[in-house]
Amino acid sequence: MRTSLPSARALLALLSVFVLACSDAPEGDSAEEVVVEEAPTGLVCDTLDIRVTGDDPPSVGDAWTVWLWCNDDTLLTGATRVSFDPNDIATVSSNEVEFLKAGEATLTVQVGSRRESRDVTVSE
Repeated sequence: MRTSLPSARALLALLSVFVLACSDAPEGDSAEEVVVEEAPTGLVCDTLDIRVTGDDPPSVGDAWTVWLWCNDDTLLTGATRVSFDPNDIATVSSNEVEFLKAGEATLTVQVGSRRESRDVTVSE
């Protein structure tokens, strides 16, 4: 019984053609020098700054939108965590804050692995 499958020699010949056709090897002396650039190292933050939209310093009932900036010119985006210590001074929803009572607290904003804190005094 004869099958229609190609022989091992035919497969080896076909594989050799594919290897030669897909080769990256330059031909002759016309090859150009390949320059490999270093991969970017990412954003380097020398200074972090918490910026807010809203009255600063805040009063009870005021609302802020809180942003974390790097080097005065780069807004950090991504997963953002905003918190206060003590936490009952304001409500937090994403990066939106509403002040509930007067007092002093520490505001902490974290975007990815970068984190900054500042003191906040809320007046009546």
